[in-house]
Amino acid sequence: MGFGNGDVAFVIDHTAPWANHTEADAIDRRLIDAFGERNPEWREVFDAVIARAHRANSTETWGAVYERKGYTRPPSGAPGAETGGSDIDL
Repeated sequence: MGFGNGDVAFVIDHTAPWANHTEADAIDRRLIDAFGERNPEWREVFDAVIARAHRANSTETWGAVYERKGYTRPPSGAPGAETGGSDIDL
């Protein structure tokens, strides 16, 4: 999947039960972290890893993005923006 300035991302789409955006963000980050631990070479091919949680029986989704430098922060004012980002490396 291309995004932003033409960079390429690996996308993990999944359906999981989540009550709010904070919970969906935590689920997404756990998936990204596990993917990074098992596939450290992802940086050789992709510019980012994106996890998108789809709420069951709904069109609502929540996504987390991990670029090579770390997690990106949601836009100011977005639901879940208070969860912030992280500078940890996978």
